[in-house]
Amino acid sequence: MALGPLHYIRYLLLLLISWVTQGYSQNLSFQPGTSYGYYYTLDLELKHISQPSMPGTKLNIKANIQTYLLWKNKVQTDDQLVLVQIQDFAIQRSKCNNTKDSYVIEEFGDIVNGSSFGRPVLFHWKSGKILALYGAGEDNSQILDLKRGLVSLFQFQPLTGNQTEDDISGRCLVTYQTSENLITKTKDLSSCRNLPFGFQDGNMFGVFLNSSSKSKLAHDGGVIQMAVTEESHIVSLYVKSLLGSQITSRQQLQLISSIPGSAEIPGDSVHSIVDGLPEKYHKIEIASHPQRRSQGNQLLSQYLKTSKTKSSKLDISKISTNKDFIAFVRMFRQAKKKDVLQLLKTASKELV
Repeated sequence: MALGPLHYIRYLLLLLISWVTQGYSQNLSFQPGTSYGYYYTLDLELKHISQPSMPGTKLNIKANIQTYLLWKNKVQTDDQLVLVQIQDFAIQRSKCNNTKDSYVIEEFGDIVNGSSFGRPVLFHWKSGKILALYGAGEDNSQILDLKRGLVSLFQFQPLTGNQTEDDISGRCLVTYQTSENLITKTKDLSSCRNLPFGFQDGNMFGVFLNSSSKSKLAHDGGVIQMAVTEESHIVSLYVKSLLGSQITSRQQLQLISSIPGSAEIPGDSVHSIVDGLPEKYHKIEIASHPQRRSQGNQLLSQYLKTSKTKSSKLDISKISTNKDFIAFVRMFRQAKKKDVLQLLKTASKELV
């Protein structure tokens, strides 16, 4: 059935509106059989608002990253499973107001491949949106958060307007602007929801928090060339606005090489590919959560169950080393109220 002139014009307008709404940028994706090398940097800085003369702290992290495609959907080719691995890693810490005090804490290259730093992570990616994250035996929360932050640099949707995304900050509202080869993203950190427990509002503690997050990505034919994210957090007390700190961070990912690599794995779904890998991967949360303070509670509970002479065992005068004393204090700080009360009820008068 042929379209009349009026219907044809309406069709073109709808097509144009749809094209403008989606933006001009091509969907992000990796090519099969290609290994991409990226140079990754993370710069963290802590400044004191109340006393600028006080030395702040800078933390610089540098790493080489290997990325390649494991699987892609045969129908929708930008639906992919991607492997990311840290191959080299170096940390440098320095004082902000005295460059002479700059010194390297740790530097290790090939050793990282045998440590938790070198364990790959997988992410399920669709049209630039991270749908799932997989890890293999990662038990260090700090290293896992570093990898979460790294993976977040791959999350850029070629859209224009507001979207909701899950990343290391939680589920957040983001605003996109796109052009032919450039995507910019502004994240509303006040909208992020990620804490399954505890408080999410600092106002009840009289704390003022002002945060901002902006990101940019440049790509060529859908392949990421460079991605940059900058965040700033200012924390201060209402009672004295000058009493506070500013934390700034900058992450950057820069493409440095693309060479022939492993062929993609044939399969019908992400789950079948993950289950069929030699190393056992399991799904991990995309968002970072504060560690539950349960270790001290478990230590105290075990102590109460195993020791019949609790009061004498907890005699502070018998704690002979700093290490034991720190563990002793930490045990109480992380213990539950009911366990502390139980200890006080059963303790000797001399201890209380």
